[in-house]
Parts: sequence; structure tokens; C-alpha cells
Amino acid sequence: TMDPIRIQRFLSRSRLVTSLEELMLAWQDSKAPESSNLAESLKELLLSLQGLKELELQDYVVSKEVVKMLTVQGGGSSDSQICPSLSKIQISRRYASDLTEDMVEEMIVSRWKAGSLRSITLAIPRFIGLQWRERVRECVKEGLSGVVQV
Repeated sequence: TMDPIRIQRFLSRSRLVTSLEELMLAWQDSKAPESSNLAESLKELLLSLQGLKELELQDYVVSKEVVKMLTVQGGGSSDSQICPSLSKIQISRRYASDLTEDMVEEMIVSRWKAGSLRSITLAIPRFIGLQWRERVRECVKEGLSGVVQV
């Protein structure tokens, strides 16, 4: 099973935790992982990767909790933000989930306004209309590279 804490320990031991710039995590099984603390473990991993620039999350790794965690909260210090240097985010989710377009929109807009996000790729079939939302379109007009795939 995927365990973000194990990944974090491995990266810490190998001293990659400070220099890692790209990370892709996927859970491509036909059913969700049984770990109830996946989101919390993922948060610990991502908090340790302050220099991460590109993040790709696929399928069961993507949840309401994870999108909320990636949403930049106003007024928070960059030390408490998860991956403050992210310039590229790719998210794909083939299976049903608790995500809403509003949550993903908020994450995109908050990351764009925080200043580091330059590219977003979404492959969430039921969110095809997200690219037409006014706030997302405004970010694209300002320079965000965005792709919504079916």
C-alpha cells in the first residue's frame, strides 16, 4: 500500500527532502486504500517538501482533504503552507469522489494569487465546466496555463 510517511522517511534518509522538485503520487487500484490517515500522512510528507515545484496527484490520492490542504489560506506564513513553491499541479481522478468544483476552483485561485502557480492540469471528467468559471478564466487571462481534460 502507499504510505506517505514511508516516502517521507525515505526522502529524509536520502537527503532528497530538501532538493526534491517534482513528485507524482498515484493510487491506481480499483478501490480506495484502507488507510484512514492517508490525507494526514500526505500532509506530513508535503509539509517536508518546501522546495517542491511540480506535484502530480492521481486517483485515490486526490480527495477533499488533499485539495483543502493545497488551498492557500490568506495571511498564513509560507512556512505553514504546503509546498509554497509549487508552479505546476496536475490532478487526475477517474473514480467518484467527494470533490466539488468549488473546492478545486478555490485551490487554483488561491495558488495563483499566492504567486508561484504557473500551470494547472486537471483530468477530472465531471469537472469539464471548471475552465469556464469566471475566477479561473481571470487567472488564465493573467497568465495561468490551464488545461482541463476529459
